Amino acid sequence: GSASGSASGAATGPATGPAFDPGAPAQPAVTDPVAELTAVHGPAGVRTEDLAEGTFLGAGARLRAGQRLIVPAGTMAELRLNGGTLLRLNEDTRLTLPDGPDGRALELAAGEVVAIVAAGQPPLSVRVGADTLDIASGEARAFARGDRHSYDVVYGTARLRSGGQEVGMSPGAHIETPLAAPSQPDRPVQPEISLRPLEDTEWSRTF
Repeated sequence: GSASGSASGAATGPATGPAFDPGAPAQPAVTDPVAELTAVHGPAGVRTEDLAEGTFLGAGARLRAGQRLIVPAGTMAELRLNGGTLLRLNEDTRLTLPDGPDGRALELAAGEVVAIVAAGQPPLSVRVGADTLDIASGEARAFARGDRHSYDVVYGTARLRSGGQEVGMSPGAHIETPLAAPSQPDRPVQPEISLRPLEDTEWSRTF
């Protein structure tokens, strides 16, 4: 009949109802989102702990407060927080979103995130274990693999709080934690300044 004909026709054309297509990204209804997934590169998509096995989120998905995102191997994702701040997530990354629509605090459990805080946007805070990276403005990176954490500023300014020390970071700054003990109590550890932050964030400029 015509019903089966239209169904097969819909399958070959663009998917108009992604919610009913098992091969398409899941789009759960979110009434008060904290972010939107703006791009996904790779064979799969972004997963969350509450999604059924085999389903994933694609571009356009709205994300809930406190949601834990899982970016699998071979996949990269970009999302935009309320207020416009961009986050770019490399593969093998686990990130917890802010706890409310106006929240500006993220938690990176593992992987790599590059944040772009434009002028006029509120600062962003990224927690990695016992470290906190406060990004005042510009582009900065947080990286976590096991016990090794590192932080970079491509441009703009940020401040790293770790182990009771505070380190100011300017363009080109790179620092790893755990921090070495300062050589003099009144002189905090200084980040190294180089092109490394630019090189280490090269992947994020493919969006």
